[in-house]
Amino acid sequence: MMWTAVKRLGALCLTAALLCAGGSAFSQDDGTVFFTGVSGQAVSGKATVLLRWYAADGDLPYETYSVYRQAGGLGSGSPLEKISETQRLRNEPLIRSICEQPRNARALTELIDVLQNLYESPIGNDEYAGKLIAVLDGDDATCTACTMRRNMLVQSNYLAAIVEGLGYLDAPAPGVYGYELRTSSNGGDDDVILGRIEVDATAPSQLPEPAQPEEVDVPGIRGHLKVFLKWDMTPDLEDHRDAMFGYNVYRADGDRSSDSFSSLLASGALRKMNRLPLLTPSSQALGDSPEEGYLFADDNRTFGRSGPTGAPFRAGDEYTYWVAARDLLGQLGKASDPTVALVQDKQAPLIPRGLSATARKLNATPEVSLTWDRNPDDARSYNIYRFRRYDHAGHDDAYSPIDGMTEGLIASVPQPATGAPSFTDHQIQYPDMANMAYWYCVSAVDFWGNESAMSPPERGVLFDITPPEPPAQPLICVHRRECMMTDFKLVSDTPRTESKEISHVTFILIRDKDDIAAAIIQTSNNQGTDYKTLFSEKFPKTGRLTFEKDIDPYGKDEGRYFEFSFIGADGERCGPYPVPERFQNALYSPGKDLVFEIHVNWEYKRHCAPAGHGPVRHDPYNDMGGIEPVEFTFKQTDDAYGVALYRSPDCENFYAVDEVNFDGASELTVLDAFRPEQGARVCYAARTYDENHNFSSMTYLTSQVLFPTLESSLIVPSMQSATPLGTSSAPETALTWLGPSSSVAGFRIYFSTDESGTSSTSVLLSPSEYSYDGGSGLYTALLSYIDDETGAGLSISQTYYITAEAVLQNGETYAANNNLSFIWSAEPEDTDVPAWPVRGMPPSGDSLSAKWLPSPSSSTSTAPPQPFTYGAGVQIGVMIWSSAKETGITYEHTLSVEPPFIVYRKRTDKTGQAYQQISPLIESINFDATNGEVRDPFFTMEEFTDNKRELALYFLDTVRLIQGAKYEYKIVQLNGDSGEIAREYGPSNDVEVMGP
Repeated sequence: MMWTAVKRLGALCLTAALLCAGGSAFSQDDGTVFFTGVSGQAVSGKATVLLRWYAADGDLPYETYSVYRQAGGLGSGSPLEKISETQRLRNEPLIRSICEQPRNARALTELIDVLQNLYESPIGNDEYAGKLIAVLDGDDATCTACTMRRNMLVQSNYLAAIVEGLGYLDAPAPGVYGYELRTSSNGGDDDVILGRIEVDATAPSQLPEPAQPEEVDVPGIRGHLKVFLKWDMTPDLEDHRDAMFGYNVYRADGDRSSDSFSSLLASGALRKMNRLPLLTPSSQALGDSPEEGYLFADDNRTFGRSGPTGAPFRAGDEYTYWVAARDLLGQLGKASDPTVALVQDKQAPLIPRGLSATARKLNATPEVSLTWDRNPDDARSYNIYRFRRYDHAGHDDAYSPIDGMTEGLIASVPQPATGAPSFTDHQIQYPDMANMAYWYCVSAVDFWGNESAMSPPERGVLFDITPPEPPAQPLICVHRRECMMTDFKLVSDTPRTESKEISHVTFILIRDKDDIAAAIIQTSNNQGTDYKTLFSEKFPKTGRLTFEKDIDPYGKDEGRYFEFSFIGADGERCGPYPVPERFQNALYSPGKDLVFEIHVNWEYKRHCAPAGHGPVRHDPYNDMGGIEPVEFTFKQTDDAYGVALYRSPDCENFYAVDEVNFDGASELTVLDAFRPEQGARVCYAARTYDENHNFSSMTYLTSQVLFPTLESSLIVPSMQSATPLGTSSAPETALTWLGPSSSVAGFRIYFSTDESGTSSTSVLLSPSEYSYDGGSGLYTALLSYIDDETGAGLSISQTYYITAEAVLQNGETYAANNNLSFIWSAEPEDTDVPAWPVRGMPPSGDSLSAKWLPSPSSSTSTAPPQPFTYGAGVQIGVMIWSSAKETGITYEHTLSVEPPFIVYRKRTDKTGQAYQQISPLIESINFDATNGEVRDPFFTMEEFTDNKRELALYFLDTVRLIQGAKYEYKIVQLNGDSGEIAREYGPSNDVEVMGP
């Protein structure tokens, strides 16, 4: 094997100093310089020698370089001959003349292929030179990582390196040569010697082989199997790493490990699996889990601009893989030893459904009989789990025995030949386990040992099936705003001139808040009874009202007591407030002119009263903008272990709010932080439960809670998912959407065959035709028809764009801010992939910023209005607007996270939480550069407070946010060609869920 002798010179500062003559040496602080050479196939009797130099720690500080050649090698004593002076080339005809030489045909083809991928458009033979210059200079308008892109191109293609002045292609006669690289910064005598190498150009160089690939066991995604490979760099290959650029992976069908790699390659029996060379990941990029350490994943598909192509692997298929390094000339090194990979089914079966448990006695022996639906997939057996505690069910954590009963896996049963599977638990011991409940879960296991998640828990009760007493009416505490008399003061007290017997009083009423509408003054002779109204007026815009009256201190029928009441803008009356006692005698002092100032304001107060006194008002926000929940305090009843609270926005359908245990106390308090956008009359109910989770009957709370209409923006519908159901003869779709939770009369669902919605049909849904989950805020409906008027059904293989419109009880309608693309396909294509693919999470990565975004206000903002509800925003870029007389306002966006990517979220205010995927695969972002809008329901914008011309672009998370919870985010960026993880951002800072 012929190979080059490579000297690293940046790290050998002493060598550089010894070789320099009078010039200043390239200092260690300037970085590490590598000078290497590769010999290739001879052409027309001339050898091919590629010389390359680059800095590992940034750009070289020189513009021009001189290349010297010495026949016979570095120690031959032959004179050094200057053969070239290189510099950056920006002359297109000259670049074309270099690139289009016959010996460079392969490198030119690869260069054009890379440029076409960067520009996403075909590039002709007369265009590539200009496109190459644009990439190297970083002046492409679409470039967001110019320096990295330029360096990768220069490293991967020697023609780009020559154009950038960092390479030279020599064509001497075959032989051994020494080469020397010098700086030539002044155009005269060369200054600094940067490096020396010796190249044997009698035969092409060939890189040593890498280590044998190893198949990595990584769980796959249902319906799509993969083979994961990783390999190490051998010491020999490490010694020649400077002349290497990436790897190629080759695959043969079946077990071909006994065949010659060269023979298989020459016969066309091998398929190269990577379009571009695979780069070795740095040690910092590798995580602890298997999927974070692989170098290559083969799923038998290719990702192109039109989508993925190729059929998935089948479990049990066998393939043979080889890996070979690729040098800077594009030549293939020696292949590794072969690895035979068996495609394993790494996907868990479906979760079993329909689990039921029946407790009974057979021959006086207690037992629990379990039955469940037969799995329709490749389940071979089922695992049975039993738990004593409900909150342990579904977890595989190890718990100590409870009440003498070990929790967890208790048995495995095979898939029966026909019919539904079953299991009977005979391990119950009477009477030690009397009055106990047991929770059972079932999982499915396939031939390959993959186990599904556990089914939802099902309770098997032996004896105690008697529910506790229902709860009594609780104490309800609400938070509300009340107007009040905040200040009562005497501002003038002067003797009268007209009469010394009669006093004259003037009351000046001053409101401090505009939402106090009117004032009422009443008087009485007997304090607390027989009041009559003297004055009732609305406040003018000035906020001041004046009332005057003569008072006869000796008059028998004269009212001696005054009281003041106030009417809020919502029509509610507060008061009455009496005249403070310290002013009572002054009011009836004869011969006085008295002037009083009375200030009116409002404040928030907490009011508690037993349920049963009619509707009570509650304001969910205090004057600082914080959340104020409704409080329900329950007394313990006999055998009650806890209380479950339920809420109903329509007083018909009730949804669970929370379950709270007494924990030995005589009473407990349940909080509900409900805060509807629209005004609502909300009903509540409660049930008690015992330690075996037997629930009492429902107690309806006789006090309804009235929520005010908030000033924040109305929650418009937002489409979440459309799932095909039914059969090809009777297709259906299950729709979910977010929407307002109260004051809703129904929803109209629109089906359009074009995205603009110009041609559409619709279905009007009444409340009985959809369901609402108060915990998540999601509406759900199952539809088999798309037109109320004609009764037309869904068409097979027809693409629909589905959106919703809320119809409120007052007749107003509010359309959704997005639509869903939906197709019911009788024959799913092989290229179909899950809309929300589950992917492994990489370790920590680049920084990511997140914040809470309240509902947008109607301020004089220059930012275009964005159709979104409040939520958590994860910043992925900025949009900058500029103004000119000729063009008006224009917008340009810069993304720090480029599609395609997926967003993940994890709760941080609870321990042991895992990341959950909250977005589909984001493949593009729809911008309107003319109007400065982001037309995409997953994104929104917000102005920076210190720069009104710059808008922060956020991914908007509104998915099942929990009030008061804290979340952190990660974004996984994917490779657009392979679909594998390319980069990871986060974790972000914590974001707390607040109000709108």
